[in-house]
Amino acid sequence: GSPAKSPATVSGFFFFQAEDGIRDFCLSRGLGDVYKRQLLYSGDTDAVVSFVWTQKYLLQQKFQVVEEWRQWLVDGQVAGYVTQYKDDLSFVTIKGTGHMAPQWKRKESFYMFSQFLAGQPL
Repeated sequence: GSPAKSPATVSGFFFFQAEDGIRDFCLSRGLGDVYKRQLLYSGDTDAVVSFVWTQKYLLQQKFQVVEEWRQWLVDGQVAGYVTQYKDDLSFVTIKGTGHMAPQWKRKESFYMFSQFLAGQPL
């Protein structure tokens, strides 16, 4: 069935690690109203799927930036960087971790996902 379309609920979303975003991202952009918000995230020390590749991909797609690359904080410390694009697409890095960000940076990952699910900015 189709997800609910109420603005008060999280009706449709994807969690992406960088490689999933690159592989599936183009297909997801054509779904119109179904998917309201999308999050691409990557550990900034990931040697397998570099966040630089994801940045390059997003630049090539010419998505409109609505909020430039800026730091986001957890407990007053820089937890990573975020760029916000038109149509509720966010690209987030998590500082000091690699491919398994939720395993090694639990607090930062939990905060990132919690903010995303609540519809709040980082």
